[in-house]
Amino acid sequence: MIHCHNSQIIHRDIKPSNLFIKSLPSNEAPIQIVIADLGISRQVTSKSQKLFTRCGTLNYMAPEVVNSSLAAGNGYSFKCDVFSAACVMYS
Repeated sequence: MIHCHNSQIIHRDIKPSNLFIKSLPSNEAPIQIVIADLGISRQVTSKSQKLFTRCGTLNYMAPEVVNSSLAAGNGYSFKCDVFSAACVMYS
């Protein structure tokens, strides 16, 4: 997720079925988590750019994504991925 966010990409659908565990050789970290399915991800032009499209899996969706509205001007940004990752870790 850090690599995506550093590349200005918001995944928007972090959920268990989009996460894969990759085993590494014993001289490295024991596992690596790989994020897949970038189908609804979006690249933004700046860290402050807001998105307004409601998309993703409802059970892992951040409240700001559910409540996003262009008319009201309340969109979402990179924090929605962090919320979704926290939901995955909690479940």
